[in-house]
Amino acid sequence: MSRRKSLTSALLLGLGLWASPAAAQEEGADTALTYRVGGSLRVRGLSLSNGTLARELDPTTLNSLRVSGNDDFDGTQNFLDTRLRVQFKATLLQEVSAFMALEVGDITFGVRDAGGALGTDGVVFENKNLYLEWHPTRYSFRLRGGLYARESDPHGLILSNDVAGLQGEVELLGLNTSVYADMIKAVESSRLDLDGDGKIDNDYNDRTIFLAGFTNASLDFLSISGFFAADIDNTQDTPVAANTEQDVYWAGAKLSSQFGIVRVSSTVIGAYGKRTVSGTPGVTIRGLATHNQITVSLPFVTVDGIFGWASGRNPSSRTSDEAFPVITPFYGQSGIIYSNFGGFSATGSNLSGTAHTTLKLRATPFEGLDVETVFVWAWYTSDRDVSQAVNEFNRDARDLGFEADLNLTYTVLTGFKAFARGSIFFPGKGYKVERDTRRSGALSQLIVGAQFDF
Repeated sequence: MSRRKSLTSALLLGLGLWASPAAAQEEGADTALTYRVGGSLRVRGLSLSNGTLARELDPTTLNSLRVSGNDDFDGTQNFLDTRLRVQFKATLLQEVSAFMALEVGDITFGVRDAGGALGTDGVVFENKNLYLEWHPTRYSFRLRGGLYARESDPHGLILSNDVAGLQGEVELLGLNTSVYADMIKAVESSRLDLDGDGKIDNDYNDRTIFLAGFTNASLDFLSISGFFAADIDNTQDTPVAANTEQDVYWAGAKLSSQFGIVRVSSTVIGAYGKRTVSGTPGVTIRGLATHNQITVSLPFVTVDGIFGWASGRNPSSRTSDEAFPVITPFYGQSGIIYSNFGGFSATGSNLSGTAHTTLKLRATPFEGLDVETVFVWAWYTSDRDVSQAVNEFNRDARDLGFEADLNLTYTVLTGFKAFARGSIFFPGKGYKVERDTRRSGALSQLIVGAQFDF
């Protein structure tokens, strides 16, 4: 064996020992340092079709949309993407942990302007998480600081993203209650529409987000959660006053009960604040959202019935904005309407201004195969602004559409699974008005892939 091969083998062996669970633990020492490394590699193929023939639009309009990067009118898209996530965790005496998560991807091949063209490497590298956590075994609290994943509420209606901040959580022993609080810094100078509310956030370059809440399970039949969020603008003296976001606050609660095979939960969130809208300063923000779910666990199938609703904007109002505001949009209940798999996203993955009734059926026909069917009917909760519409001028409508999904996951080996996600969406009149198109065909998508967890 050559010297180069010997050194390579030794290096790989050393890395394997270093990365194994409980790898480094010096016998008889005062410290016990353990390491864990894991991650996943996913490869997917996507086929998307929106049922629209290009000839339905005049050439000038179609070319303008494509030049602007709007692929919504392309009849068919077929492409491949791949993603690697690697996680590293080091723990000292089971009390202090350092956590890092890195991602390479999503690298997309076969779609325009995606970074995976012929002759390129398509490299996309990002740091997903990097934080330090103190969780002493003799006390019931946890302190975390750095870059970590966070949801502001049980369903992530307000915020569900990676954040940079500080978090503390305490369990009140004897009361079956836990309390938490976060302070998150949002420093962003790109001046994009980060909260997905349709308005450019020119004043989003210095913000502080506060989260707080509690969960109480002292009653056997009832679990109660309360939560609060605040998005504070620290630069309200910005010269671009017409787009000043100002401050918005949220408060909500969730009740959950178990009755035998039936579990019932209800979440209600209210929002209030001030914001400059369309050049008008001091517009009052009033928003409301709710998520209600019934889960029935039968011997061979689990049935979920869901009703979600969020207030929408009234285009004629200049003194108030009733649309439910979010910090980052994320609300996945389906494949297309509220996208949670990638591909199409008819609502921008945001519940604001929409409502839905959803039926989910989940079953495991035999070991290793998980089957889920999803049926969603959705609608808009407020009138749409059609003043600029061309194809659907002054023809407002509420019906967003109906969707049916079939999701299959098969565990081939422990840690290795194959999956298929099929969705078809039949647009309603409201969707056509919102997109200002004469589209009459269904949107469909098929996502097939495999994932290796290690």
